[in-house]
Amino acid sequence: MRLKKVLNNNAVLVTDGDGEKVAFGAGIAYGMRKNDLIHFQKVEKLFVMKENEKLQQLLSRIPEEHFIISEEIISYAEQYLGSKLSEHIHLALTDHVSYTIDRIKQGIHLKNDLLNEIKILYSKEYEIGLWAINRMKEKCNIEVTVDEAAYIALHIHTMRLQEDE
Repeated sequence: MRLKKVLNNNAVLVTDGDGEKVAFGAGIAYGMRKNDLIHFQKVEKLFVMKENEKLQQLLSRIPEEHFIISEEIISYAEQYLGSKLSEHIHLALTDHVSYTIDRIKQGIHLKNDLLNEIKILYSKEYEIGLWAINRMKEKCNIEVTVDEAAYIALHIHTMRLQEDE
């Protein structure tokens, strides 16, 4: 695979015989330049996206710290649940986490009217959401409410269903 474009330190656009893909890996872009070879051992996740341009735009505007937090949440969720989530979680949750952090830094907090129902119906996912908001608090020094844990729980639940299909 050859590097086509650096999206951030942990995500690159690559080309191979099958076309363009997005490769993720810790520090995958460090010291790399256009047309450099990307070694498979550096790649943790590889995506072939129909909406490649949308993904590129998203990754280029999201701070690296938000991407890392999102990947930590996904890893924790998969370990906690004992199963893989849909690959689409990387795009959806990263976008959500970044938007949430930016919104909270602007002093905007959203109430989740379904909080109690989500706690009951999706208790495992909600526990993951609680872990996630604590991670966001630690990494970004922001105050995140339990309402946000419920929103994250819905993302996790949706991606569990997609993986089961």
